[in-house]
Amino acid sequence: MRLPPSSLRFLAIPFVTMLWAAPASAVEKVGVNAAVNTDASGTPPGGSTRRLVIGEDVVHNERIVTDAKGQTQILFIDGSSVSVGPNADLTIDDFVYDPNTSTGKMTLTAVQGAMRFVGGKLSKQEDAVNVHLGTTATIGVRGGVFVADIRRGGKSEVVFVYGKAVRLTGRNGERQDLYRAGFGVDIDPAGILSAPFAVPPGLLSSILTQLDGRAGANGGAKTVPTNATVA
Repeated sequence: MRLPPSSLRFLAIPFVTMLWAAPASAVEKVGVNAAVNTDASGTPPGGSTRRLVIGEDVVHNERIVTDAKGQTQILFIDGSSVSVGPNADLTIDDFVYDPNTSTGKMTLTAVQGAMRFVGGKLSKQEDAVNVHLGTTATIGVRGGVFVADIRRGGKSEVVFVYGKAVRLTGRNGERQDLYRAGFGVDIDPAGILSAPFAVPPGLLSSILTQLDGRAGANGGAKTVPTNATVA
């Protein structure tokens, strides 16, 4: 998997410790923005839309939207992370996590854009993590990493990258399980799933390119961060 540029990457490290130490009941906080390339915005439930910056809290039921150049990565308190590329639209429908038992549930809805999901503690449970691809299909994550590209008009591709498995369920209830890295499934606008297939390198590369960080980005910070600032 490709990582954000160095100007963003080192900033994510301190927040990992902060999140794991936070109580599950902390004011509906579900995570933080660990990396941002503007423009990306968030709209909390009942609140006004705000521009995202590194280190800002992400809350339950928040909607994340990026423009044609926007990217962001959300680090959840269970260690899961979601990265989205340009022109993305993602909502955190549900997030419950008990750090004492490492149990709970997560539900996301991705309407549009490229995304990468890296499973944390919640994904170690059966049926605890589900990602809806608009209204066409649902991805159940079981200790895995996947990337997806949800296009305008409803067509999507999902590629299994690493881990135990992901299960796709189409609108008609049909299921396809992906166990082998580099295999994927196409989903048409009606929610019909293709059979799993070996993904051409060009397809995977085209998705990852949308998630790559860009040199010189400052994560939405007014002052460009440095290693000395973080120390």
